[in-house]
Amino acid sequence: MEYLNNIKRYREFYHWSQKELADGICSQGMISKIEQGLVCPDIDIVIKLANKFEISVSQLLGESATGYLLDSVKAEIRQLNQRRQFDRLQAYLSEVGFNNLTYPQEFKCWVYAVIEYELHGNTDKALALLQEAYQLKSKKSRVHHFKVIVALASIYTEIGKLQRALEYFQEAYVIYNSNPLDFYLKRKFLYNMSRCYLKLDKIDQALYYCQMAIQDISHDDHLTFADHLHLLLTHIYLRANNLQLAQKALMKTKLLMEIKPNQLMQPFIEFTQLRMELLQNKDR
Repeated sequence: MEYLNNIKRYREFYHWSQKELADGICSQGMISKIEQGLVCPDIDIVIKLANKFEISVSQLLGESATGYLLDSVKAEIRQLNQRRQFDRLQAYLSEVGFNNLTYPQEFKCWVYAVIEYELHGNTDKALALLQEAYQLKSKKSRVHHFKVIVALASIYTEIGKLQRALEYFQEAYVIYNSNPLDFYLKRKFLYNMSRCYLKLDKIDQALYYCQMAIQDISHDDHLTFADHLHLLLTHIYLRANNLQLAQKALMKTKLLMEIKPNQLMQPFIEFTQLRMELLQNKDR
């Protein structure tokens, strides 16, 4: 492949041995195997090599590896977003020259909107980027469009524009029912739509979509969003004045916290526990 030859060519241009090139990046053996075409380097190694050669990732990979680069970068963006490592995501986009990569503009707007909202707290800028992406509406990927719609709906939920949020959620639900989506996207969508209905005090709908997401978890081994969903279920039952079911859901949330530690959830669990105790004392 072209990029394997490029690695060797740039190394020889700088008159570096394989050991010198590998320093601070990987083992000498790994460089040897890469140049021989025995292994394919992951994107992190490619970025470090490009930085050491003082060239862009695209230059190092060459046109023949464009597909590999795009797939690798998109996978890393997905991972960083799911882990909520938004500061690292912003740095990563700079490292790979994201703006110059040949992704649909709709996808780029969505990524930058995530950073503006989650990292910088810039709601207006995030909404402007998402509205731009929404207008573009990629014909090739309804998944990209789904992400944009859900992001718009979620932000409008947070700022209290609930009817507008619900309109976007209902539009996204059409895509949800007609396109294959990974478990993370499905659960995040159902979780946020359930929250919107709860804020609208539509308990039955909130419960329906929350339980739908929880049922999805029972179909596989991924616990992603399980703690968030059970905590949301607790609040739905509290709103419905069903303290017994609320207590049961909260206990499940605490159990999930033990299985998959998430310290960010702890303050919310403690607040919910306090709220439940106050309601119990009120009923006595």
